Amino acid sequence: MPQHTELLRGSICLDSTTQVYIDAPEPDLTVLARCIEASPLCINTQQLLTKDRKRKSLTLKIVDMLPMVDSPEGYRLSVNYSSIIIESTTGAGLFYGLQTLLQLHDANKNIPLGTIIDEPRFAYRGMMLDVSRHFFDVDFVKKQIDAMAYYKMNHLHLH
Repeated sequence: MPQHTELLRGSICLDSTTQVYIDAPEPDLTVLARCIEASPLCINTQQLLTKDRKRKSLTLKIVDMLPMVDSPEGYRLSVNYSSIIIESTTGAGLFYGLQTLLQLHDANKNIPLGTIIDEPRFAYRGMMLDVSRHFFDVDFVKKQIDAMAYYKMNHLHLH
């Protein structure tokens, strides 16, 4: 459960016309753009354009500091009728905020309005996979890594 949640009535529906703005260093920008494109939200990250106030937008932004957040993996997710803003002090925080966004959407790609502020309770959140005693193929391991990311785990211990 997130540390602070304030949900409101209503929702925003994301679609192919949603503009994406990522204000992060290049390595983080590339990873975040790929995550958005691979998500079921069907948002095209090639639309990294100047802000058009008349269009829906998804903004991921690195900020200097966030109130109520001490961890570098913490984030604030704000959703209103025209925009979704994820803010964090690091790219990892933006990634975890994006995972929360993906967990919130329903089958019609509606995302409830409100604000979520969260950070991990534990710095080490991992899973151990013993591939030496029980064989797992590469596709299985990739699916496990995707599932770990979805649940905001940050360490994979391979034997």
